[in-house]
Amino acid sequence: LRSTDVIGGPSKSILTFVEKVDTTLFNLMIATFVSAKNPSSCFTEEVKRKGLRTVNIPMRGSFDIRAIFRLVSLLKKNDIEILHTHGYKEDVIGYFAATIAGVKRVAMVHGWTGQTLKVKLYEMLDKFILRFFDRVIVVTSTLKKKLMKDRKSTRLNSSHTDISRMPSSA
Repeated sequence: LRSTDVIGGPSKSILTFVEKVDTTLFNLMIATFVSAKNPSSCFTEEVKRKGLRTVNIPMRGSFDIRAIFRLVSLLKKNDIEILHTHGYKEDVIGYFAATIAGVKRVAMVHGWTGQTLKVKLYEMLDKFILRFFDRVIVVTSTLKKKLMKDRKSTRLNSSHTDISRMPSSA
C-alpha cells in the first residue's frame, strides 16, 4: 500500500521488490491512495506498465475515513492475507483496515520528515500505531534504534538487503 503520485525512494523499492517476487508463490496487488479529484498517479501507471495488478483508492483530503472502508472491502474481496504498508498515512489507515478485515499487518519504515504540523501529527500517530503491527521493517539501523526506544516489541526487523541483487523469479 502506497500513497504517492510520484516515483521516489519508497516507490522505487516497491517496484524493484515486486519484480523479484515469485508470483507462483505470491499473488501481488499494489494499492495506491490517490486524490479523488485527480486519480492519476505516475506510480500506478508504472505498476501497470510492469504488468502488475493495481488499484487506486480515492481519498478526499489528508485523512478520509472512507478510505479505511474502501481498503477493508478490497482486502476481503481479494482474500488478501498480508497488508504491507509504506508510509505514515498508509500505516495509519492500513492498520485500521487490516485489523477490521482480519489481515496481517507489515510496515516498512523509510523515515519521517516532520515537514508540516499535519505531517508531524500523522507521524506521531504512526510511531504509536507501529507497535501494534505484526512486523515492522526499517531501512536503517538508525531508524531501528529510534523505534526501539519507544517499543517493547520484538517484531522489529531491519532490512539491509540490497533488493536489486535478489535473484529474479523469471
